[in-house]
Amino acid sequence: QILSTQHSDYILDVAFDVYGRRMATCSGDRTVRVWDLLGDGSWQLSADFQAHRSAVTSISWSHPEYGTLLATCGADHDVKLWEERHGDGSSGGPNTNSSTMGGSTPGGVGQP
Repeated sequence: QILSTQHSDYILDVAFDVYGRRMATCSGDRTVRVWDLLGDGSWQLSADFQAHRSAVTSISWSHPEYGTLLATCGADHDVKLWEERHGDGSSGGPNTNSSTMGGSTPGGVGQP
């Protein structure tokens, strides 16, 4: 299957969650995109955000024991942890259309 990622630069890394039902891509365009596998085998974009001040060079999912976390590394020399947050303020659990990813940097927690 070919997926149009809508990144405006090269994709530098791809990571699947432990279940293979979620995929995250990162790119030289400074963004991360998170995709959910649908029942028909197609992928649906569920989150899209600027993660770094420069290219996002690598990405990895945490083990589910720690919640829905993504770790990203960027050419800006930062490592960031991103936690999925739902519209009601809760974190983790199944994805909803109102979810966002909030980041954590050494300076504190919040949207970097």
